[in-house]
Parts: sequence; structure tokens; C-alpha cells
Amino acid sequence: MGIGALKLTGTARMFYNGCLQPNTEEVTWDSFKSALSQRFKDAHSNQFHFMQLQTARQRKKESPRVFVDRCKGLAQKVMRKVDDPVAQRIHRENANRMLLCSIVAGLGEIRKQVHCASPRNINRRCQ
Repeated sequence: MGIGALKLTGTARMFYNGCLQPNTEEVTWDSFKSALSQRFKDAHSNQFHFMQLQTARQRKKESPRVFVDRCKGLAQKVMRKVDDPVAQRIHRENANRMLLCSIVAGLGEIRKQVHCASPRNINRRCQ
């Protein structure tokens, strides 16, 4: 835990110093991660991120690559996390389908060309 604590900056560093009492032996790596995750988790609901993904549009002067990366970040927030590998694969496939649809719908000038190409996944290189 010592190395992780040394890498903290800003608000995370203040939170660590003020709340976690690093000198006690009760603080474990798991409790450290849990406390930071709880404090700095995204305050928005899954529905908020879903709507952000569904309504994402390429911004003026935003490259397709940057737009795709922004959508991928939203899709990660929407994707449900479970312990079962089969269920996780299904959730990932559904998130990838939503991602692809959102990207194609939100593209600017090249939307028609991408739509006509009927991509099956987003793994192709975006220029």
C-alpha cells in the first residue's frame, strides 16, 4: 500500500491523509482501494451514462478517433460487471453493439460512408 499512497496527488492525497489514518495496521490494500473507489466513484447513474452514449454526437473539429474513444469510455461505464465469465462476455457483447450503433449514429460528415460499409464491430482502426 505504501507505493500506491505515494502516487496519490491532489484531492486523493488529502482524502488519504485525512480519512484513512495510514499509520494504523488495520488499513489493508483492499480497504485502501475500497475507500478510494467509494469516495471517487462516478456520481451519475447508469441511466445517465446510457443516455450519454445513445445521444453522443461527434463535436465540431473532433476527429473520428477521439469521438470513438469518448464513446468507448461511455460504453465502459454502461457495461455491467459480474463475476461469471459467460455473463460478463454477454454484457461486453451487448455493450459493444450499443457502442457501434451509437458511434455510427453520432458520426459527423463520414456517417453515411460508415453506415453503408455496415461494420460488424468497432475493432477496425479508426482514422
